[in-house]
Amino acid sequence: MHRGSSTQFNIQAMGSIQLCKMLKDRDVLSKPIITEIYNRALFLLQTEDARYNRLQFDARGLATILYQFAKLNYVIGHEFIYAWTNKAINLMDEFNSQGLTNSLWALGRLEIHPSDQFIQAWIHHATKSIEDFNPQDLSNSIYGIFTLNVLCNSKIKVPQQFISAVNQNIELFDENIELFDENIEDIVQILKGIIILVNKV
Repeated sequence: MHRGSSTQFNIQAMGSIQLCKMLKDRDVLSKPIITEIYNRALFLLQTEDARYNRLQFDARGLATILYQFAKLNYVIGHEFIYAWTNKAINLMDEFNSQGLTNSLWALGRLEIHPSDQFIQAWIHHATKSIEDFNPQDLSNSIYGIFTLNVLCNSKIKVPQQFISAVNQNIELFDENIELFDENIEDIVQILKGIIILVNKV
């Protein structure tokens, strides 16, 4: 049972950080509150009004809001994804490895296919920072790549450096299987994705 109404929380006055924190708090969430958070987030993603600059999403916030919606299996509209991906592309170099991989995992979980431009920007930055990826980051990335059929898109090339890093870290998945927060079906899909990636080498 949640502790209060959405009016009490004044969601429509919140900034991105507050929205992300609230979306993580399962004790206060209800469907109407989640919808209000979604609408406020959409507004902040779309507005160009300078008065809202200090309330805007940074790279971490973009990754967090999408990841939390995915964990809730919340249906996200096209206009949200369009605004989100445009922001994400502009801030791509500011994403850390966790933000990168959580974002791709979330898109895969929600079965949302972002623009080729986003995928290309994601792959470019992920390849540059691949040494920072831990086994969980790699698993989330492979899950997203596999689920979104990135490898089937002839316009997108997964760089050899990324594929080689996955190949070199396959053994870590066996050692760190407890790190997965997905069910066994998801793990099977991730492993299938690894096989596909390795066969591309």
